[in-house]
Amino acid sequence: MLDSLPGFWKDFDAAASDGCGELTASTTQAMRVKDALIAGHAQSLGVPVFTRDVGFTRFASVEVKLIEGDDGAV
Repeated sequence: MLDSLPGFWKDFDAAASDGCGELTASTTQAMRVKDALIAGHAQSLGVPVFTRDVGFTRFASVEVKLIEGDDGAV
């Protein structure tokens, strides 16, 4: 379904790579590298990360929108 949305998928370019590196270097907290990749990409595009994973809030320079699931939990 997402593949049918024009412009949905964005290239992971140098800005996204730089953002990932900066986010990884900016925290001493344990994190998953894939979270830094997602957050860095969102930051480079100037868009928020919509997630139920509160772990993304460790990236202070990234706008994170916590969403509720069907059960009301974040």
